[in-house]
Amino acid sequence: MEQVRTSETPVESVRNAIDLFLFSCHFHVSVNAGLVTPESFIFPFEIRTEVATHTINKKSYMPVQLRAYANNLLLAAESVLAIVVDDALLTFGPRNPDDTSDLGSARNISYMIRCAFAHNAFKPRWQCSPKYQRRYAIRAANVQFDGKMCNGKGLKPEDYGGLEGHMRLLDFCLQALKDLKS
Repeated sequence: MEQVRTSETPVESVRNAIDLFLFSCHFHVSVNAGLVTPESFIFPFEIRTEVATHTINKKSYMPVQLRAYANNLLLAAESVLAIVVDDALLTFGPRNPDDTSDLGSARNISYMIRCAFAHNAFKPRWQCSPKYQRRYAIRAANVQFDGKMCNGKGLKPEDYGGLEGHMRLLDFCLQALKDLKS
């Protein structure tokens, strides 16, 4: 079995979380394209602990269940990604909601994404406290976010540039962490 990378530094943690998110995107697309089907889950497997062995029997998923679970997996991976990125950015010190520089905006947008997932990872909602209800822009990454406009609404990737904007935000954060390290 191939070894999974460990996460010993903030850069490694963010890279691993991005990889998990991208894998879940790929899985989501594969399920919805019919490439992963109920027949993919035909083998039982075991989870062994010091106390007992738990056998997970074959599960019969309906296609609609597979699509729902693939969507939930995508949301869970995005939630993990939000936590990891926000935590890694604390390397720069405490957050400052008044900081609208590119780095400050990236940190504040990342924190708002984390907060959106915090109370319900499967139905994220913007919960922007008054001090974060402002416009943030990362000019270098062409990403914008309006905390006042989004507050209280369901999270949509379009609120911060769609999946492309999210990837630009992640690339910006990863580069900032790399630059700090060097």
